[in-house]
Amino acid sequence: MTLSLPPTQNNRFHYNQYRCAAKNPLHCEQSQRSQESNLCSKCLFPSVLPEQSKLRGQRGTYVIEEFLTVRGLGRLYRGYQELEDRSVIIREYVLPTRCFNTTEIRQRQRAFAGLTGISLADGRSQDFRLITPYDAIADQSETRCYLITLDDYNAYSTLQSQLPQLGTMPAIQVRRVIAQILQSLELLHRQKFRLPNGQIEAQLVHGNLSLETILIQPQTEWHDEFVIYLTDLALWERLFIPTQLALPKLTIADDLKALGQIGIQLLSGKSSDSDLPCSPAFEAFLLRLIGAGQPFENLETVRQVFKQLPPEPISESKIAPIELEQDDPKHKINWKKWGLLCLALLGIGALVWWLSLTLRPKPRTSSERLVPKIESVSDIPSGRFNYTGEQRSLWSYVSRQKNLIQQGKNLETILQERQPKLQLNYQPEETIESAIEKVRSQQAEFLVTSLIDPVGAEFDTQNIAYDGLAVFVAFSYSNRDNSLPRFLNGQISFKQLKQLYTGEIQNWKQIGGADLPVRLYIPAEPELVRVFEQRVLRDQQSIQKFRKLRESSISELPTFDSLRQVLRDFEQEQVGSIAFGSLSQVYGQCLVYPLALIEGNRSPVAPLLLDSGKPITPQIDLCTAKGSYDRNFLAFQTQGYPLMYSLAVVSARNNARPPVGRKFASILRTIEGQSLLDKTGLIPLSKTQKNSLP
Repeated sequence: MTLSLPPTQNNRFHYNQYRCAAKNPLHCEQSQRSQESNLCSKCLFPSVLPEQSKLRGQRGTYVIEEFLTVRGLGRLYRGYQELEDRSVIIREYVLPTRCFNTTEIRQRQRAFAGLTGISLADGRSQDFRLITPYDAIADQSETRCYLITLDDYNAYSTLQSQLPQLGTMPAIQVRRVIAQILQSLELLHRQKFRLPNGQIEAQLVHGNLSLETILIQPQTEWHDEFVIYLTDLALWERLFIPTQLALPKLTIADDLKALGQIGIQLLSGKSSDSDLPCSPAFEAFLLRLIGAGQPFENLETVRQVFKQLPPEPISESKIAPIELEQDDPKHKINWKKWGLLCLALLGIGALVWWLSLTLRPKPRTSSERLVPKIESVSDIPSGRFNYTGEQRSLWSYVSRQKNLIQQGKNLETILQERQPKLQLNYQPEETIESAIEKVRSQQAEFLVTSLIDPVGAEFDTQNIAYDGLAVFVAFSYSNRDNSLPRFLNGQISFKQLKQLYTGEIQNWKQIGGADLPVRLYIPAEPELVRVFEQRVLRDQQSIQKFRKLRESSISELPTFDSLRQVLRDFEQEQVGSIAFGSLSQVYGQCLVYPLALIEGNRSPVAPLLLDSGKPITPQIDLCTAKGSYDRNFLAFQTQGYPLMYSLAVVSARNNARPPVGRKFASILRTIEGQSLLDKTGLIPLSKTQKNSLP
């Protein structure tokens, strides 16, 4: 089935000021690069960059390996980051001089550097399937800008390119696409975001949704299991549209209308269709999105209506059967010969397919570039360097506590033994603000911190592991009938936590538990308390109540001390104590029970899972069952655990300074480094890395 799709918004503009034979100089196969400049010798449009071209960014230098394709207003290249030997996808934008004057070019390059890239304002790391940049380069020597992304997702196929090859998408799969886009839009529209220039945006509009800005791993046929990614946010894409084109203000309604158009195009292959191959309810939903029915009030209404749609009927394929003519004795087909010919063709086709898989070069992916050994990290700067962090912090514990990995040694010592070239001196500060200032003033080369608060656009951050808050109560298997885990069914909601830590709940019977008075504990690490305030308490009124209660009724203890104290309170005083601390310190003991967490209307997420993949329950004796459960790696690595956070190396974005922080992060991101961090209780960065650990 061959489809002819309507042009997407990005393809409407083809730089008409340039007399390109292909009418699209971005992707002109006849383009011939001038020897003197990176311009087409025929029309003088900025040409495709040659292989081995180098681009210098804030986070390093990138080398172009090959040109891939054009998507919208940008070219895509595959490349790698020097020194780090990390695969990257490079997206190139051009500001051609016949479309932009000198002032416009400089203004847009400055804006590009300040707008390109977004992060959650509260410092959380959350996957909302939007391709976000690793680095942004505004090349002042040329009329070009570049986006660098780490994952191969940015080189995936667009739905625009897949649809003509595979035909229209079945309604069930279209609903899966709509559901995933809605999840991403919900985060974009509702969260506060910090831009690289420090500006906070209360909400963001994608503004550029189309089949061409939705990426999917290349398919051979439509199937149920796929993940889509949104890309090319209008926030920076619109910078490369000439000013003579009228650009309307973007609204949430634009995203919703685009969502409806995407659904209709996937179902019919056209921008509109009066008889869509789907249920009447789904068709009415899509028509409402594009404004052909009663408009939706907001995204929440869209989500609720979509959630309540009846299932799509499972129907037979609508592809029309091929009608065969009646046999004519004069032209009777010799089916035996045809069968042999088909078998021969199938055999040749299979051979060609196998050879193409065997002989063609495979693109390098991030997982293939994992460095196995710490000693393999090269180009270590010579000299002795200071780095910093927070005095009472997770990293101070992880790096200096002996016996976590090896008897009589700490992580600091082990890293020094395995990479003696890197000479580091850890000098922690009392507060995170002091540590950041120390890096800014060049008294320290980098800091290691739990990435809770934004550190600013002037700094580069590289995650090295994950951790999270574990909320726990006493676990006494001998007295389990009256224990809190049983009464709470092994879980607790954010609402209940807020009520407990603001003094609204003073006895567990108030929420259906045993008649036990409540006693509250918090960890001595300030960064963990900040996580709790930001994620659980959230509003200023609740935070103030908590801080006031902290002065009189909340005890502060190091996490290990609170483990013992919570159990002692229950067994000796019949007090129902509750505390929270880092999972890396709570995991591995059985004095307390870490509760599953419920955020809003979402399902509970347990920090620990049995080997079967099921969450632990209060009926399990955590002491005798040791070795049969572990941390919920997937929930942390996909940002699904509500109180997770990243541990990161933070260094100044200044190429004039030695790349000590980047090298330290590279060491910890090796398979060997991830194994060491895993043994301290931290969560490795990815499933691939976890499965590769020795």
